[in-house]
Amino acid sequence: MRRNMSFTTTVLAIGILVLFSTQNVKAGNLYASYLLLASSQPAPTTQNVNAGNLSGIYMLLAPSQPVPTDPAQYKPYITGVTLRIPISKIESTNGSWNWTYIDQSLATLQGMGITKVKLDVMLGVDDQAPWVLTVPGIQTANLWNKFIKSYTQMALPWDPIYISQVCIPMIDALAAKYADDSRVVDIGMSGPTGTGELPMPQKVNGNDPYLIAAGYTPDKVYSAWKTVIDEFAMDFGNTKCHFSLDLGVPYSTTDTITSLSADTINQAGTSLLNAIVNYAMAKIGSRLSLQQDGLNQNSNTTYAPDALISALSSARTASHPTGGSVNCGFQFTSSIYGQNQFGVSVGNYPQAFSAGSAMGGEYYEVYYQDMQNVITSVAITSSGAGYSQAPSVSFSGGAPVSPAAAAATISNGRVTGITVNNVGCGYCSIPSVTLTGTGTGATAAAIMEAPYDSVFTDEAQSLTAAY
Repeated sequence: MRRNMSFTTTVLAIGILVLFSTQNVKAGNLYASYLLLASSQPAPTTQNVNAGNLSGIYMLLAPSQPVPTDPAQYKPYITGVTLRIPISKIESTNGSWNWTYIDQSLATLQGMGITKVKLDVMLGVDDQAPWVLTVPGIQTANLWNKFIKSYTQMALPWDPIYISQVCIPMIDALAAKYADDSRVVDIGMSGPTGTGELPMPQKVNGNDPYLIAAGYTPDKVYSAWKTVIDEFAMDFGNTKCHFSLDLGVPYSTTDTITSLSADTINQAGTSLLNAIVNYAMAKIGSRLSLQQDGLNQNSNTTYAPDALISALSSARTASHPTGGSVNCGFQFTSSIYGQNQFGVSVGNYPQAFSAGSAMGGEYYEVYYQDMQNVITSVAITSSGAGYSQAPSVSFSGGAPVSPAAAAATISNGRVTGITVNNVGCGYCSIPSVTLTGTGTGATAAAIMEAPYDSVFTDEAQSLTAAY
């Protein structure tokens, strides 16, 4: 069942945000005018009814990752695919657009029967092409770049020239190319950000002196976002547009860094986040979706973006007295096979899905690796003899996207164990295993599985039944 946005629930949702965001804390008071402005905007309209709610499970590819060409890698539970590409890969030269990756990806996916694509062109300042720094009059500063994990010169995310001469032309060009493409069901909104998500380019939330020295104020960030939201709303009139939520810049420059408590930082960040979302609700209406990009087994509403989704999600309208009418979803924090840059793992998938469902998740982006066949273990079929040191272990065949790796152990000249150090990804068939060393006769067989297929299948069925 699809739920359309109503005037009543929208006004209720905005009222909730205003109450939630104007608590009497020093860092939050700066945002009162933003909230009044946002709440005074016209009620979201429902005229763009062909932008239906997102639901299901989307395969999340790494930025610029080639789409899989093996049909077997598109499991039955997959609703669609999320493509991500940094702006530097599209506009390496000012005004010259390279759409090759997106065009080829859309064509390949259509050939595989995938007709729903979420498209994220990452407009953030920490992956801009070098030409951006040469735009006349553009303001730059030494800010934190999370891709190279160091401070580097980049455009100020809120700089009006950066917004008008870099972000707006990119949004317009993107819309001219894909706004009417029925395969693109959702566009990620970014611009006055570090990457394609809401945060600023900062090393530590609320405690980055470089950002303060660059002239950050919440007014500048909010003003920049209004301009960008207006452009997305105008250009993508029939397409879902989503925010990847985070706290942005969670502090007030009227305080000194050392005087801010954790609670005050959180309140200030929540206020700015809510003000931006309120404005987007008013301008984009039923085409807006909200997404939190860090779902794991421990996720809950103590984190402000998760609380916001829980308050506004249309999935909670029927069962929750303050449920809203905004389409909401989650991206998992990382692949289950590794931790993200903040050291957070997904943990247990069923528990993570349960957490997302409790907060009103209607769709989920799952990392590509977790959907594919991997080598979970290697069984010794013969221990061999005469090994003075552990033999090397190699895999061949199977046409993986990335190969597995393993290491053997020996005792008394015999192979006694093989540990998989890297499960690999995307195996189309079981690879053969070769042990090479000083002894002879040791053999082994790889065990190939897609360990989470049953979990994803069950969740996809639940989402289909609900939405």
